[in-house]
This record gives sequence, structure tokens and C-alpha cells, in this order.
Amino acid sequence: MKGDRQLTVPQRYEIFALKKAGHSQVAIAGLVGVHASTVSRELRRNKSPTGYYAQAAHRHAQQRRLQSRGPDQVDSALSATGRT
Repeated sequence: MKGDRQLTVPQRYEIFALKKAGHSQVAIAGLVGVHASTVSRELRRNKSPTGYYAQAAHRHAQQRRLQSRGPDQVDSALSATGRT
């Protein structure tokens, strides 16, 4: 996974299943192939009030990614594609 910046949906499902099975965050990180801090951050930032669920976590992450882009970035991206 070197070079990738975001977790994929399959990785989130794997984290969900391993967490539900009682694995530690360090063990989950090793099995998924990411750093332990990535798993920790994923579980902290993308959980719902009732727990961590992969599909909901992916939706939360996508929303945060879209909201993090300022108007200038969106405008320049649209200009580059000719969709102003």
C-alpha cells in the first residue's frame, strides 16, 4: 500500500472484521498492511455513535475529503477541465 493515501473500502471492511474479532489495533495494522497510527486514526475519526462500520466509515471519510477542499481548489479543478 506504499504511496496510497486513503484506505480503500476493502481495507475498511477488513479493519471492521478484525476489530469485531477482538484483534488489537497493532495486529490489525499488520494484517491490513498499514501503520498502527492509521488504524487508530481510522477508528477514531470514522466511527458512528454505535461503533465502527466500514461502509459508514467510508462515507464519513469521503464527506470529510470533499469538505476539506476550499473553493479555490474546486474552482481551479473545474477550470482545468473546462467546466466553469
